Amino acid sequence: MATFYGALLGRDVKASDDWAEVRDDGQRICFQPVADYAAPKWPGQQAPQQMHLDVMVDGLDEGEAAVLQLGATKHEHQPGT
Repeated sequence: MATFYGALLGRDVKASDDWAEVRDDGQRICFQPVADYAAPKWPGQQAPQQMHLDVMVDGLDEGEAAVLQLGATKHEHQPGT
């Protein structure tokens, strides 16, 4: 995940086996492994989101294409469509 977000945000990633950081001038987003991790099942709350980031883009279609190219997946449920 750190590699994905580092590429998305154009930031450096520092990683070891049990910790990773996306870094930018003293700001960090940190990641660590979790035993028995259960991925969120959006939009339901059986396994809720653990974190949420809003990323601003100049154009939604271009932004979507960019994250899909980085390896994101698009959920079939899209609110407001």
